[in-house]
Amino acid sequence: MKPFWRTQPVIGRWLNRGQGLIVIPDYMSRTSFPYLKRPFAKEVPFADDLIVVRPLGGWNEQIHKGEANGSRKADLLYRDKQGKIRYRWHLLAPRLDPYITAGYNRLTIVLDNTPWALPAKPHPEYFGQAAPPENRQEWGQFVEALCEQLVRLYGYERVNSWRFRQGTECQSRDRFFGTQEAYLQQYDASAAAIKRILPDAKFGPFNQAGGKNRTEKNSIDYLSVVKHSLLAAPPDFVAVSSYYTSITRDKGGTPGFIRRAQANIGFFDAVKSLDKRVASLPEEVHEFGIIDYVRGAGKTDQPGAYGAALRFYIMMEMRKNGLSRLAHWNVFQKFPSREPQYLLKGEGWLYAILEHMRDASAMLQSVSARQSNTYYQILAAETKVRYYLLIGSLHSNPTFCGSEKLHLELPKTWLGKLKKRSIQKTELSRDNAVFCIIRNDLLKTGLLSVPYRKSRYIVGSIRAMTNARGWSFLNSRWKNYEEKMVQSLTLKNFPGDIRNGQLDLEVKIPGLTLVVLEKSHSSSSMANNTSAHSLQATNQGFIK
Repeated sequence: MKPFWRTQPVIGRWLNRGQGLIVIPDYMSRTSFPYLKRPFAKEVPFADDLIVVRPLGGWNEQIHKGEANGSRKADLLYRDKQGKIRYRWHLLAPRLDPYITAGYNRLTIVLDNTPWALPAKPHPEYFGQAAPPENRQEWGQFVEALCEQLVRLYGYERVNSWRFRQGTECQSRDRFFGTQEAYLQQYDASAAAIKRILPDAKFGPFNQAGGKNRTEKNSIDYLSVVKHSLLAAPPDFVAVSSYYTSITRDKGGTPGFIRRAQANIGFFDAVKSLDKRVASLPEEVHEFGIIDYVRGAGKTDQPGAYGAALRFYIMMEMRKNGLSRLAHWNVFQKFPSREPQYLLKGEGWLYAILEHMRDASAMLQSVSARQSNTYYQILAAETKVRYYLLIGSLHSNPTFCGSEKLHLELPKTWLGKLKKRSIQKTELSRDNAVFCIIRNDLLKTGLLSVPYRKSRYIVGSIRAMTNARGWSFLNSRWKNYEEKMVQSLTLKNFPGDIRNGQLDLEVKIPGLTLVVLEKSHSSSSMANNTSAHSLQATNQGFIK
């Protein structure tokens, strides 16, 4: 199983601060799944590839965060008093150097937020200037000059291997305030300019967000963009943003998390069916997350067990269809303390486990227990020394919290190679996920924000769930929370055994359960096995 999850976006106005780069917490090395560090002082956790969003400027003038200063002087391009295009190339290196210095050589440069000086009539939106350039030639010259500067700064060989993306979520007028024709002209100009300087660099359209089932209803039709691109510059990848709101009502009895995966898969398939020249495009998620809404408290990315189980189900459903790249957001959250301490989100727990399955032979099954309305995603993986069973469990009702007994039939090829009594287990549930524990501690002490008291299944950031008094209280309990995170990633004895090739265990819902079985020798046995079953499998397939 290739580590398809090792990508993260990094964002414009915070680039020169090295947004996302942290020192990996020491406690991550004290678990049964020690963090596999890169050989640098800081890194973007669980990432080898970075998507550099809004590096050109064009930022919202009303926002004063990071490098943004409320003016247009952050743009890489401007017009002088005579109307001639000038460049501020001195701003470019500080936005990329923090990542290059940290060893990140695989970048996707996003050409979004056209600088303010280029449109005939700039159009400000929340993320910045959204109107397309007035003059296609000026835009092409800018992109070509940008590529030349990147080569000058970082060398031809390195930059020629990078990727470029034309815009972000341009299906919406909030992100691209222009016509279909204007987008196609900008796309063509970018493609031609990049290829003139960097013939091996990869290039593709924006990451599709909403309207995946009826793209022709969107402001910019992604399928039409791909059809047009076949004339001169076929895309090198097809990309989406994938966010899930768990409070969305199910339709026709199908849980929302299944429909979210199906929408992405259907979109990928629709693009790749257009022409044989795009039939084998890499399928990529350039933004992946959860957006739950807490009335009176805003948004939360569900950093507890529920959010981890949701992500696991959706990402693995897409992986079975051929997903090759998934870009997560930050998996650590800064703890409110004087010293730089970080809490591991549930999503980070998942990646910490998956990291130790790199290059394993693996198989996936989606399983539904209709009577109990529970849904399972089961990943079976084999390394040289271990077998892994990672089980994600969800209920169609997001507020449900319980457990269920499973009877798993193990692959026959495993049975003769297991060490007796060599089974271990760990799990992430609402009982031991650190954000769930913190929520309950705040509730008991009367320090939990009122909106979160009304939504027991939703957890959020520390700042959303409490106030300064709560931060002080939590800071006094840091060592306890640190130990909870270590224990959640520490294997314990499994209180059962394998009988007649069947493993009996109880899993908590929602959550992730990991069972590890030690091998009696190092021979590989699963590479050609397709006979594994568990419960009533509805879908299965290998992950290459």
